[in-house]
Amino acid sequence: MRDDRREHTLSGEAARQLARQVRYLERLPRNRQPHRRRSVNPAAAAVRIGKLTAALNAGSSATVQFYKGPPLSETSDGSDPQTCYPWMMASGSSVPSGTQVVCARINGYWYVIEAACTAF
Repeated sequence: MRDDRREHTLSGEAARQLARQVRYLERLPRNRQPHRRRSVNPAAAAVRIGKLTAALNAGSSATVQFYKGPPLSETSDGSDPQTCYPWMMASGSSVPSGTQVVCARINGYWYVIEAACTAF
C-alpha cells in the first residue's frame, strides 16, 4: 500500500491567513441543537395581560399586576406589580385603575399597548 500523503508547510502570508481563519472560527458560537426545546419562563414573556393597580396618565407610569391561568380567570401570577408606561397614548388621556390591559416588553420596559377603554 502506497502512502500518497505529503507533508505540507505553510510560510509567510499563507500561514498568517490560515491563523486568522482559525481564530475567526474559534470565536463563532457553538452550534445549538435545534431539535431541543428551551423552557420558557412566563415572567420573561414579551406580551402579557393584567390589570392596572393605579391610574395611567399620558406621559407618566403606573403599575400592572399580571395574570396567569386560563382566560378570564384574573388570577394574579404572584409576582410584584410591574411598572408600565403608556404607548402612543393621546396627550391628556388617562386610563383608570382596575382597567384590564395588554402589555408588551420593549427594550426591557413594560408598555401598555391595549386597554379596555378608548384612550389608545
